[in-house]
Amino acid sequence: LEEAAVILRSFLGNDDVDLARNLARTGHIYHKNNDHENAVACVKEAVRIMRVNCRSQEYTFAKLCRRLGNIYASINDYDNAVKNYEEALNIQQQTLGKEHIENFHTLRRLGNAHFLQNKFQLALSCYVEGLRIWRQDANHNRSKLAPVMRNMGFIFFTQKKYDFSL
Repeated sequence: LEEAAVILRSFLGNDDVDLARNLARTGHIYHKNNDHENAVACVKEAVRIMRVNCRSQEYTFAKLCRRLGNIYASINDYDNAVKNYEEALNIQQQTLGKEHIENFHTLRRLGNAHFLQNKFQLALSCYVEGLRIWRQDANHNRSKLAPVMRNMGFIFFTQKKYDFSL
């Protein structure tokens, strides 16, 4: 993919959307191989290109922001993870609507980033809103729900709201 990016740059220039897509895929591969530095560099460049091309209000851009948030979260850079998750959520709500299940997935990740920073009230707000959306979806994916429920239970336990933590 790196060679493809070089070829694409030579033919299309530095700001082409196809180059951004290639960089996003390359960043994903780097991330899966735990090369977080290169993953961040590739996805940040893809985000820059999408912004230059006025594509920052499209759902694909939201997915790119969420991917960058995932990379930052995996290296414990929760401030940048939160920033990217919030941007993704904002775009998703505008493009897909506030009730779309993708918002649950982003809220879950955003809540986890807050949770890992001990910002429990922010995490809880994300989890509660995400659960509200999740309940409305006909195709519930319960495997994504268990960690949310565990974290909510921990938050309620630390707040001594034992009835809620069970």
